[in-house]
Amino acid sequence: MPYAVITGPIIPQNADVILLARIKSRTGDYLTQATVSAIAYSVYDASQGANNAVALVSGSLVIASVIFNSLQVDSLWTKDSTG
Repeated sequence: MPYAVITGPIIPQNADVILLARIKSRTGDYLTQATVSAIAYSVYDASQGANNAVALVSGSLVIASVIFNSLQVDSLWTKDSTG
């Protein structure tokens, strides 16, 4: 199973953040709970620049809590009507 590496913006300390994405596999299919075997994350302090980032925490997420089996079009998703 391929794995995804997602990078994003720098988030200020103590800020709340919700991250949404349409993630496709290498074959072009949208990910579903059944197609993912594990999800890991890492949080870095990049205040001294990306080359000097310090790992703060890492761990794993429960797949059923963070992957939907269909695209979502609720009020959180505002990019388009596809989901």
